[in-house]
Amino acid sequence: MDLIWPPAHVRCACFIAATVGLGASLSAPRAMAEQPAAPVEVEAPQFTVKSPPAWVETVAVPPPRPATDDASYGGSALLLYDRQVRVQGASVARFVRIATQITHAAGISGQSQVSVSFDPAYQQLVLHQVTVHRGGQASARLDAAQVKMLQRESRLEYQLYDGEMSALLVLNDLRVGDVVEYSYTIAGANPLLKGRYVDSFGVGFRSPIVRVRVALLWPSERPLNIKARAIALEPEITKRGPTTRYVWRREDVPAVMPDADTPPWVDVLPWIQLSEFEDWASVASWGSALFETQNADLEGIGPVAAAIAATATSDVDKITSALRFVQDDVRYMGFEFGINSHKPSPPSETIARR
Repeated sequence: MDLIWPPAHVRCACFIAATVGLGASLSAPRAMAEQPAAPVEVEAPQFTVKSPPAWVETVAVPPPRPATDDASYGGSALLLYDRQVRVQGASVARFVRIATQITHAAGISGQSQVSVSFDPAYQQLVLHQVTVHRGGQASARLDAAQVKMLQRESRLEYQLYDGEMSALLVLNDLRVGDVVEYSYTIAGANPLLKGRYVDSFGVGFRSPIVRVRVALLWPSERPLNIKARAIALEPEITKRGPTTRYVWRREDVPAVMPDADTPPWVDVLPWIQLSEFEDWASVASWGSALFETQNADLEGIGPVAAAIAATATSDVDKITSALRFVQDDVRYMGFEFGINSHKPSPPSETIARR
């Protein structure tokens, strides 16, 4: 479920206005090779290497496609997108397995690196395999010593820091016809959700894909709200004791190519939305607690509010002065690590840091 919060400047201005006294509020080809041996277990500072968890089901990779002179879709064909999620109590584990075939020389560069991103503040990364299939042979390429950990900060130009890390592995000696297969599990849920599950996943992409399979292992006693976006796709539902399994499947999925003038808010790519929140009122009830403040949180605002109150002659003047102070004296910089992806910093910290 998409959650949208007021920008930091607006929050800060509202706190100042409230302190001043306004009372403001924010309401046929060759078959795939056999899999190589299980990986040697490794524990690195920021990830581990081991076999997939026992609850993961094996999904067959479709056979490779013939090589082509067509360099469309980046010179590669997505054979398998397999995503499996298990929810137990407050814990969430997401297993992903992807197999992509290089069908044209243009695709070698795009498939020459495997990158997996995660938030180390509350998630743990487990790498399972990186395999290159060629001519009926499977070559294991997952070398923990060659995995580079990068903090990319993709929104740095917007003064936003989220602490996201990427595990990067560069693959050498790839050729047309190779199939690059890799899998990993990311375990952990943002603690600010307090054990409630919110998720989404795509079932269609801007390039064709042979097989899409998404599975969710869900506690049967907990309600779950499901909504399909831009597609009519119902899951297969199987109850196994205390666990209910939902499975979404698609075969030979065509590429989704939106019109050039499609507005950005229109759902073009099909996706599935999952949430334990039954409606927006329950989201608001949960989210309002993120903005609660104590007296200690307001320290440092008093002098600013007093200066505004001493010169302003009306509520409109107070609002204008509060906004001007925030715009002129407080730079916009977001530290969105862990729970601060949604929970704002206390007003006292914003004032102190300006």
